[in-house]
Amino acid sequence: YVTILPQSGTYVRELSEEELEIIFRCRAGMEREILLAYGSRLDRDKLAEFQEQFQAIYQASGCTAEILERNFALDVSFHAFVVQNCPEIILREILNIMDLTKRSRILQIQRIIREQRTERYQQEIKIHLDIVDAILRGDLSQAGDGAGRPGRGPAPDAAAAAGSAVSAHNWIP
Repeated sequence: YVTILPQSGTYVRELSEEELEIIFRCRAGMEREILLAYGSRLDRDKLAEFQEQFQAIYQASGCTAEILERNFALDVSFHAFVVQNCPEIILREILNIMDLTKRSRILQIQRIIREQRTERYQQEIKIHLDIVDAILRGDLSQAGDGAGRPGRGPAPDAAAAAGSAVSAHNWIP
């Protein structure tokens, strides 16, 4: 996290456990509310493309660096797509919050690669598939529940990889 203080300097630091937890909770809650309010405006053809791409990654064998990097890029694109229809002032803020979570998500991917945690990786992809499926069926409540579920948040090992502890919330990109 970077803080710029005029006439003082620029300071870089890792986010604390508490900061990461609240950022993930805020992000999940905001994405849920955005889905409920604006999910019906999402382009169905684009949603079908996301569904196809998530399905291809879900069915890929193993969790290689290439597959996980492809999933990370897809995940970032999907979440940006989901929030695109909300008012500009809200969009700017949710994109800032999404940006704050990228570092811990990248660390999590690196950990999954090192430990070959295929089941965890598959679970995360499945949740995204369920959200896309619910939106396509017009069940925004179920899609929002998937996006805003209480268990979403940073993985304990994501911040541990960064040198700090994070609560035991499940991590879902």
